[in-house]
Amino acid sequence: MALFRTKNLVFDDGERYPILLARDGKPAYMPTLYITTRVRSGNYASKTLERHLRAIMHLYTWAMIDSIDVEIRLAQCEILNLHEIDSLVRACRSSYDVLVQTQNAPLKRQPRIGKVVSYEGARASAPKKTDEVAGPTAANRIRAIRDYLDWLMCASYNRTSKKSGSFDNFETARLYMRDAFTARLPINRGRAEQGNREGLSSDELDLLLQVLNPEDLKNPWSDKSLALRNQVIFLMLYTLGIRRGEVLGLKISNINFRNLEVSIHRRADDPDDPRVDQPNAKTKDRILHLEPPVADMIHDYIIKHRIRIPGAKQNPFLFVTHKPGPYQGRPLSTAGYSKMIETLRKRVPTLPDDLSGHSLRHSWNDYFSKFVDQKRLEGNNITAEREQQMRSYLMGWSEDSSTAATYTRRHVREASKKISLEMQKRFIMEQGNES
Repeated sequence: MALFRTKNLVFDDGERYPILLARDGKPAYMPTLYITTRVRSGNYASKTLERHLRAIMHLYTWAMIDSIDVEIRLAQCEILNLHEIDSLVRACRSSYDVLVQTQNAPLKRQPRIGKVVSYEGARASAPKKTDEVAGPTAANRIRAIRDYLDWLMCASYNRTSKKSGSFDNFETARLYMRDAFTARLPINRGRAEQGNREGLSSDELDLLLQVLNPEDLKNPWSDKSLALRNQVIFLMLYTLGIRRGEVLGLKISNINFRNLEVSIHRRADDPDDPRVDQPNAKTKDRILHLEPPVADMIHDYIIKHRIRIPGAKQNPFLFVTHKPGPYQGRPLSTAGYSKMIETLRKRVPTLPDDLSGHSLRHSWNDYFSKFVDQKRLEGNNITAEREQQMRSYLMGWSEDSSTAATYTRRHVREASKKISLEMQKRFIMEQGNES
């Protein structure tokens, strides 16, 4: 059983406010104070606050496994030692489920009464599980924990400064602990290309679009209204390259059928959104254009199918839950979206195991790169700078963003392969002529 969990509160003005709850269901005081006074005041999105809390949850769970009371320790200006920091950093590489599994692990032999079982000892006797989090995820977790411990130590010193010794000793200890965490951040070497997310191959994309047709025998949804809704979602993800949060956050009013346009907006803490885990856009507001067939399908879904879903008229969001029950007619949730993709993967196992809406964002970028290359061959003078400007606008990035490299791996790899083979062919021909 987990020792802690996060919960999202929704205020009357729509603000989502995450809190950390202990096993007794009460908010953890110091983490709540930290999120409220330090992180929330920075005007960060609720998802950012939740990520900080999940990192702090990791810290407190690790500390309970190792029988460490970090709040008392730091209140006494007693920092974590290097062995403890190393152990905590290793714990940050594990998922929370694995960490809790460690906490619940049966020991190979019963410890003596009063003996403290460390995280390392419990970890050695826990059932083996290899799912470590990615390096950047572990690094973000370590940074969040570092900053929280730093704040916690400063807050404790301010309350007990007259009893805690000189400020110089306190500052030396604080910086020593902070630097120790910083030195242990995973290094992103930027060399391992294999395993990085890419767009779908042409065959995979053709298969996906085929089975999404409500008339296809492999389509997993017998309800034609549900099948159409899901087809429209996937088509918008692919043809527009938008994110999950953007498609789930679309309102009917964002579709301009007269001009064939869809407007993408960031709506953090939208009071119209009843979802506690509110999907939201991470990118800039922008207007994208729709092809008539896609616009027709959206219009057909609204006037022939969505309108028949009980409760759907009570909210302005484009995509709603179709399944009968307490959530029918409410905006489609992130969990419902994920269930849609999971259902599709199970029904068509030849689709990629890591299929996601974001895969289609990568596919969009691959197609955009090929389209621009073709336009250049046809004589259009599209400079690299102009290509980046257009891509950044359509994706919602800033104009000088370097994010494009993340989304064009497949195109770059295939173009590099083509150039390499042509070079090798020419080299062999030249060598043959010389001989």
